[in-house]
Amino acid sequence: MKFRTSIEKTKSAVDIDHDSKIIMLGSCFSENIGSKLKEVKFDCSINPLGIAYNPISIQKHLKYAAGSDRILDEGFVENQGVFNHLDFHSSLSGDSFEKNKVQISSAMMAFAQALKNAHIVFITYGTAFVFEYDSIGVVNNCHKLNPSKFRRRLLSYQEIELAINRTVVALKELAPKAKIVMTLSPIRHIRDGLIENQRSKAALLTGLTNVINEKHVEYFPSYEIMLDDLRDYRFYERDLIHPTPTAIDYIWSHFKETYLTTKALSVIDKVEKINSGLQHRPRFPKSKAYQLHLENLKLKMEELPSLDFKQETKRVLNQLNSF
Repeated sequence: MKFRTSIEKTKSAVDIDHDSKIIMLGSCFSENIGSKLKEVKFDCSINPLGIAYNPISIQKHLKYAAGSDRILDEGFVENQGVFNHLDFHSSLSGDSFEKNKVQISSAMMAFAQALKNAHIVFITYGTAFVFEYDSIGVVNNCHKLNPSKFRRRLLSYQEIELAINRTVVALKELAPKAKIVMTLSPIRHIRDGLIENQRSKAALLTGLTNVINEKHVEYFPSYEIMLDDLRDYRFYERDLIHPTPTAIDYIWSHFKETYLTTKALSVIDKVEKINSGLQHRPRFPKSKAYQLHLENLKLKMEELPSLDFKQETKRVLNQLNSF
């Protein structure tokens, strides 16, 4: 007797290995998967312009990177001595207008360069609800300003489809080598309301599906795995919104089997053993057994010369040289 429905893991034509240059864009679920990739030593850039949840803001970021839109000064705001731009996340804030502009400009250049070299662009859409500001339209972040300054509304699926279509067109120009994978965030935006959250996800899914069918973009079922496969509040954090580490690990296992090559999976096994060894906290750090453990870790890292273990090697050498 079956007590759950599961989403089958199917191998994609999109192959990812440790030579791939990956960009993760969109909501914080992109950060979850991006962090998993970085832990096992993939070349992965995570939201160079900060988290973005809605399709129009993600499209705007690509237009800025292409230079087809200029960043409007009207979007810069100050709140309690901190300067931000409404089209960008607070990770790019500054303590002056000039520093904020420099932060954004520097991030934009890095983003444009990363796109040129990218092999995979992975985008997570989080919500179809947007906030509009009179002088610049849809914004990415309200930066704790008075809500009365903004107008909140739900994008239609036609607006979503148009924004995602334009995103695909921009990516084909900015990242000509890249394959595109899109997904719907499994994180529930219940501040919008439970019914509104479902309407939001439905609008996103409708807009996404139309683009995927027309543009041959890959779709990864993060949302469906969470809602239909796991389907249990045990897999949500105490806020009942965010997936637990166990849930993220489960979706990550689907991601690995869908996109990673056999070689990449083999390398991951080796990296995970190294990471586990680095986390070991010995009771007797001066013992011969622990020194041998460190020497073995050093050798294992040297056996993977194409991966960046500079920080880890430095830490191991410092421990070896301190005794």
